[in-house]
Amino acid sequence: MHSHLLPGIDDGAKTLEVSKSMVTLYKNMGYMGIIATPHIMEDYYCNTAATITDALRDFKNQSAHTFQVPYRAAAEYMLDTGFNTLLEKKELLTLSENKVLVEMSYFQKSMHAEEQIFAMQNQGYSPILAHPERYSYVQLKDSKEFKRRGCSLQLNLLSLSNHYGNEVQKKAYELLTENMIDFVATDAHKPLHLEKIRQIKIPKKMEENLKRITANTREAFGIST
Repeated sequence: MHSHLLPGIDDGAKTLEVSKSMVTLYKNMGYMGIIATPHIMEDYYCNTAATITDALRDFKNQSAHTFQVPYRAAAEYMLDTGFNTLLEKKELLTLSENKVLVEMSYFQKSMHAEEQIFAMQNQGYSPILAHPERYSYVQLKDSKEFKRRGCSLQLNLLSLSNHYGNEVQKKAYELLTENMIDFVATDAHKPLHLEKIRQIKIPKKMEENLKRITANTREAFGIST
């Protein structure tokens, strides 16, 4: 439900060959489908629904005979001023039905995040905040507030290791323990990310919770593992 697989359109896979390597790893890990979510970020990754759809079509055409894996595409939207325009025009790519993946800066909260989430809901969208554990300014109470406002939370599997640092790992464990997480995803940008995910080991006490969230993710997005 959250990956940067499509080649050459954001900070994910740079080439077709890298994308194909990632698909091979996904298949070897047991994934039966992938939702690509390129960044849409004002002034940095100026993707549109059209550029993402075209990139997905091209990738399917170039890999269809090699990989029999269902692909879909949505986007990971930065909550910036450009997002407001897309929302007003109802030009958002959804993960499934009305679900939209959004993110904020890692270092500074989006100035109007709460208002934007409320506006999404008024438009009939269901917001999912990507990787709350990675935002340096978001603590447990802040995550609870996002949930109270009707925003689902998505955990990066890599956060369960020390890939992003010990503080992120600590917050990821806390969110799992407090039953704050609705969905999990790879957020893989390169083959190395998937290799690291395959090697992750978590405390036994968290395994059942993670299995439940994984099952919920599969059901919500129709992606089996």
